[in-house]
Amino acid sequence: MTVSDQEPLKWLPVLMYHRIVDRVEGPDPHRLKIATADFDAQMAYLKARGYQAIPLDAVPAAVGEKSQLKKPVAITFDDGYVDTYTHALPVLKKHGFTATIMLVSDYIGGRNDWDHGREDSMPLLSTGEIRELAQDGIRFGSHGATHESLPDMSIDDVRSELAGSKAKLEQLLGYEIKALAYPYGRCSPDVCRIAEEVGYRAGFGVDHGSHAMFNFSRIDAASCKGDTLLWRLKVSGVYDTLRQRGSLRRLNNLRKRMANGPTYSLNQPIATSST
Repeated sequence: MTVSDQEPLKWLPVLMYHRIVDRVEGPDPHRLKIATADFDAQMAYLKARGYQAIPLDAVPAAVGEKSQLKKPVAITFDDGYVDTYTHALPVLKKHGFTATIMLVSDYIGGRNDWDHGREDSMPLLSTGEIRELAQDGIRFGSHGATHESLPDMSIDDVRSELAGSKAKLEQLLGYEIKALAYPYGRCSPDVCRIAEEVGYRAGFGVDHGSHAMFNFSRIDAASCKGDTLLWRLKVSGVYDTLRQRGSLRRLNNLRKRMANGPTYSLNQPIATSST
């Protein structure tokens, strides 16, 4: 049995972010942005409840039955935007957390050209900034070489994409790259198999409920818009349990039938007392 066939034994929230910005202005259809204040509120929630931030490549050990970690959480940032350095890092340092940035290896020091026509063109981390982040305890993983959708590529191209990204990042950083975040959260059985064959230890998608080691779901944390009930349910694992049981569908149906009555949004920030 390979690692990819095994199911983790413990719940572990893996959080996914892209951009941390001063304010979210205008439409954000792909939910790539979260305001710094909302990100700070989420990190404060984790800190107050005793969560311990771990690098993404530590997830396989942390979900095993021999792990002694009580409340691990993995914080990830896809693509490697400069605002991860300017906006996210100060918040992470404030709360004493590490994180893992998933780099698109062929675009280091460039811009997010794969989003042309879909999102604003934004600068990506340079090699110098990456090294500074590493000195502050930030870890790195692969988000592919070119951010292409892996299931849409040929088998040979997938192998070249994943192996090439891994080798380039290892040369830059000087340590083994074990974690892969699938571009667009998309993978397939062949993609998972190749990821394992070329040397990754785990592969991560987005909000799909799977926790197999090469198809491990991450929480789209930016969509929660701060310290909300939805955020707390997702981090605790309750949301995932409800989804697996089909309870979320029943709750949504009930909500529709009660549409004419009072409503409450799960994504409404929770008021906290200052006393």
